[in-house]
Amino acid sequence: MIQVLTLLYLPRSFAHILGIDIESGQYAVFGGIGAGKIETYIHRVKMKIGDYASEADVAFAVTNLVPNLLGRRDLFKTYEIQFKNMTEQTCFIKTRSMK
Repeated sequence: MIQVLTLLYLPRSFAHILGIDIESGQYAVFGGIGAGKIETYIHRVKMKIGDYASEADVAFAVTNLVPNLLGRRDLFKTYEIQFKNMTEQTCFIKTRSMK
């Protein structure tokens, strides 16, 4: 079982918006979210944060009844992420060269 917080984790509707057929991805089941296990499909997704393009593995749930979770594996290698509670901002500061 893959540790869920290592990946970006999104509801099924995000895959639909991005035009991704989720069942074509790598099947994985995660525990520890909600009361039971959540079925997902993992896809490598291109993204852009500010001026920088990168890719990340994203686990799309088969349901929409799950939260959006920011995982560590890909984003935290390249960005310092600051959560500013007082201003309700999340800042991504590039720290390494992209591949």
